[in-house]
Order: sequence, then structure tokens, then C-alpha cells
Amino acid sequence: MVIDQSTGLPLQDSQDGKVGDPTPDFTFGFRNTFTYKGFELSFLLDWRKGGDVYNGTSGVLRNFGVSDETLDRNDAVVFSGVAADNEGNPTENINTVETVIGGTDGSSNYHQAYGFVGLDELAIEDGGWVRLRDISLSYNLPSSILSNTPFMTVNVTLNARNLFLITDYSGIDPETNLTGSSSNVFSYDYFNNPNTKSYGIKINVTL
Repeated sequence: MVIDQSTGLPLQDSQDGKVGDPTPDFTFGFRNTFTYKGFELSFLLDWRKGGDVYNGTSGVLRNFGVSDETLDRNDAVVFSGVAADNEGNPTENINTVETVIGGTDGSSNYHQAYGFVGLDELAIEDGGWVRLRDISLSYNLPSSILSNTPFMTVNVTLNARNLFLITDYSGIDPETNLTGSSSNVFSYDYFNNPNTKSYGIKINVTL
């Protein structure tokens, strides 16, 4: 890492590079169904291992100073790296310049020095997850209850989707995508909406 000796902040690389890969290592779905007498319980667990997500929302919040990552803005730090010369090239000298990461202007404020959203590299996060995609509980009323009714069968089902999510991703939801599900661009989070929880009830009858 090359450190600007006038600000004490890391210099942005002049060459673009690959900083993340949204493709997961693998995805895995586990569906299971249990039955007991007239009850049936079914659920689907989804597991995605790996895959990076670009959290642009985090970059904007850091720039405005409203992210919890900017709480210690008065802390003085010495970034680990080598000193830059007057032209921004690396030298053999270890950086010793101390800087306050929450400086009073954009050039000296670590959270504002790299533009409005900041460096993409700082916004790349692991997008792996485990989620309960759906669960349902159904019950078939016994014939003894239906014997004096016009119904041959009655089935009542309670269902729910996205009840819980386990992830290290700090944004709203690692499955969200700014450009929608029909785009070939994915894992792009910029003030997106999360997946919603939903609950429902269904009644099927046979005359």
C-alpha cells in the first residue's frame, strides 16, 4: 500500500483491477417434508457459499458520516505501507505519517477522499447466506368431522416465506440486486429493497 505523505492516506491505484467476483462457490437447496397423522410440515433451506456483493449503500453512508464505521473519526492512525514520492510512486521508506481519518475536508477525510461512493474495493463484502426460503404446515380434517358436511375433503395450509436469514453481509440483503432479476448484472446493492417476509393461509375443499 502506497501512502500519500501530504495526507497520510492510502493512494488510489491509477489502474483499474478486479476487486470481487459475484459468482458463488456453490448454491444448495434442501427440501424436506414431515407427515404425522393429518399434519404435513414442509420447508426449504437455501444455502449460498461465497460470492461477493458490492455494497454501494455503505460507501454513500460512510461519505456522509452517518455509518457506524465513521464513529471514530477523530482517531489518529498510521496506515501500514510505504511512503510515496512527490509523483505518487512507491519508495522503500515505511510510512510514518500520522493522520486523523475524519479530517475536516475531503482530501484529508478517509471516508470522503475517494469520491462520493468511495473505492469499490472498500465496498466489496462476502454475500454468502443461509435462509429459510419457505415453510408450510397443512392439516387434513378427518372424515369423522366431515361426515355431516357437504365436503369430502378439507385441507388448511399455513405458509410463510423468508422467515430468517443468516449472513455476514452488512447491507440490507445479499440477494438483493439493483438492476432486477432479469439483468445479467447481479450482486449490486445501492439503496435496494430487501426480500420481504410473507404469510398466507390456503383452504382447499372437495365437494
